[in-house]
Amino acid sequence: MIRRAYNWVFTHFISLTDPEQAHHLGLGLISRAGRCAPTRALMRATLGHLDPLRRPTRTIDGAEVPLTLGQRVLPSRLGLAAGMDKDAEAVLGMSALGFAFVEIGTVTPRPQPGNEAPRLWRLMDERGLRNRMGFNNAGADAAAANLRALRATPAGRAAIVGANIGKNKLTAEEDASADYEYCAKVLARWVDFVVVNVSSPNTPGLRDLQSVDQLRPILTAARRGCEAGAPDRPMPLFVKIAPDLADEDIVAIVELTKELGLAGVVATNTTIDHDLGPGGVSGAPLLGRALEVISLVAAHLDDSQILIGTGGVSSQADALREDLEERDGEVNRLRGHLARLRSRLDEIGRPEIYWGAKDDPGTDVPDTVQDIEEAVLAAQTYLADDLCLPDGAKHDLDRLVAIPQATVWGDTTWRGLRALAAYARHCREEHFSGGFWEWCNSGFPESWPATDKKLSMTESETVRNAPKFNDRRLLPVAREVHPSGRTYMYSHLKIAEGGKDLAPRVYFHDDTDGSTGKVHIGFIGPHYLMPNTRS
Repeated sequence: MIRRAYNWVFTHFISLTDPEQAHHLGLGLISRAGRCAPTRALMRATLGHLDPLRRPTRTIDGAEVPLTLGQRVLPSRLGLAAGMDKDAEAVLGMSALGFAFVEIGTVTPRPQPGNEAPRLWRLMDERGLRNRMGFNNAGADAAAANLRALRATPAGRAAIVGANIGKNKLTAEEDASADYEYCAKVLARWVDFVVVNVSSPNTPGLRDLQSVDQLRPILTAARRGCEAGAPDRPMPLFVKIAPDLADEDIVAIVELTKELGLAGVVATNTTIDHDLGPGGVSGAPLLGRALEVISLVAAHLDDSQILIGTGGVSSQADALREDLEERDGEVNRLRGHLARLRSRLDEIGRPEIYWGAKDDPGTDVPDTVQDIEEAVLAAQTYLADDLCLPDGAKHDLDRLVAIPQATVWGDTTWRGLRALAAYARHCREEHFSGGFWEWCNSGFPESWPATDKKLSMTESETVRNAPKFNDRRLLPVAREVHPSGRTYMYSHLKIAEGGKDLAPRVYFHDDTDGSTGKVHIGFIGPHYLMPNTRS
């Protein structure tokens, strides 16, 4: 009933107002309702749904322990991301709505008006938002004053609050560390964790700070600020990353967090991978890439670190999918340990110990691999019912296993091959009527991101009409597909956005509605072997 009532109000009133005005109106109502104990109790009873007897747990070193943020035990896994309550005005109201924690901000050292309006747009058909707000906030001192007043009350002290911090627009990049240190110092006393935001697309040059060389001094400065502001307790420090980073850059940031001893990673911010105008897109269009990044980050974090998944969540099912992706990433990390064990056994000449301990093929599909060579072998071993991947499809893989990105590209290739196999299996068992792109857009758990940067279902007319390009795409298939044993393949997975001419590609032919019922892989190898007009 509550949902139906909200949908009616949204359709007839909220959707007809300016998006930013609607935001301020809604935030103001939640803030005022949160100030009074009776209205907070009513909100908890009707909307909060927190069960104190079912607190979440996590496994560390084989032991199940309560899920915590620093010294605070979380009542659930669902928190409120930064951006909604920039100045810590509605923490009590948001907590009463059922959020386990509230992340305020983004907060900058000095007050900042943000970009000129309009700067917030609804994407009704896509179920998303586009914003170019530009870190509009009242500044760190104002946020600290609101938090001080909040912590003066029993309800306020019970709330779990984080602070998302950034730099002012006019601060030069070389001075960014000072901005982050100041915010951390001013806010740390009043919050339970701090998040360093270097991933908003709406502050010029901010995303450039995500490079490891530039990020290291910023995180170090933020830690100094936390230690100065809260010297009596350890302050969990996170970094928030963009979804548009290449996979290898994401892994590099995760490795940096481990080196510096950070509490974890927040993934992801809004995406600029769209053609809707300036600003970042959030909501449903972000979900696919957010899930991919979450899985990748989780696979490389240490057991003791925390991953906060955000981006694209618009329903309970979306939140559960992000949680599943994080858990899959944890499994991937354990599989990585197993892969290293296998490598060591190979080095000492005892590979039979590894293989003898594994389940029979088909019963225990691995979640991670060491490189693309192993991804191909795993596909041939475990996915043969759904994929046809002949040895002749492999090209120059030795160059792809001898580079720093080998493991990342291998894992990504393996995820792509598993997605193609899952698609073929779904077509066979459930009679799915669409193609691979449509299947991926349907949000199945094993789907591949259906974005122009990760998937192409065809090639340009220029490529197809130029023999020097087109002939490269005449690739081997089973003779049941074509009597010649070859067919043109234009559909391909883009395994890496970076890597230039080495960036791997997987070309495939969809025969799910044909004689074999499988997806046929015709090429796995570096991009330079499949040139196009931009190569």
